[in-house]
Amino acid sequence: MSLSVAVIGATGDVGRGITRAAGERGWSVTAIGRDLTRLESLSASLGSPTLVEGSIATAADAEQLADALDLDCLDAIVLSTSAQWDPRPALETTWADTTRFFDAYLQAHMVAGTTLAPRLPQNAVLLGIGGGMADFPAPGMGVLSMAQAAQRMWYRHLAREAGKRGVHVREVMIASMVAGDSNREHADSAWLTDAQIGAQVCDVVSDPAAYKTITTLTSQS
Repeated sequence: MSLSVAVIGATGDVGRGITRAAGERGWSVTAIGRDLTRLESLSASLGSPTLVEGSIATAADAEQLADALDLDCLDAIVLSTSAQWDPRPALETTWADTTRFFDAYLQAHMVAGTTLAPRLPQNAVLLGIGGGMADFPAPGMGVLSMAQAAQRMWYRHLAREAGKRGVHVREVMIASMVAGDSNREHADSAWLTDAQIGAQVCDVVSDPAAYKTITTLTSQS
């Protein structure tokens, strides 16, 4: 079965793994990123997908991207977007720090859901990538844990409402460090690889009814 899939955030380690895995299955893949030059530099190693410059950082960005994509012909959109959080003790973290990170991290998943899900055809899949910090209070990572926990609950609510429209909403949570192009030479053997994550995401996209709203991938240790 050949599917048409768009991967938002295709230039990150996880996004590249998903893009490659989809291409290896013979699917039609659209790789989306904020930097077209970077997309072009990676294109050959990703299986030469269709390249689209775009963002879901704000509602306006998401609307512009939606207009640029042929959503009626897509079987799935995968959101592999994230944001950088600099670890700091909880007692030294301000609300301003928190809201800045939420704006960069959580807003993207929220506006993608409200903008893209209603415009997808029936039986299409909207799948977001989340993180295991939602359940793991690592030192210095309190705000990241909060954001990922909120993200998971957002996908549960979105799945309930979008499901009534015939759209499958799923989240794959990665409870592991990831071995990808940027760090493969130094990665621990217990880390999940970008290829493993890509394969799991493609499995969920292929048969969303076989999976719960949240699927958690853990390290190999």
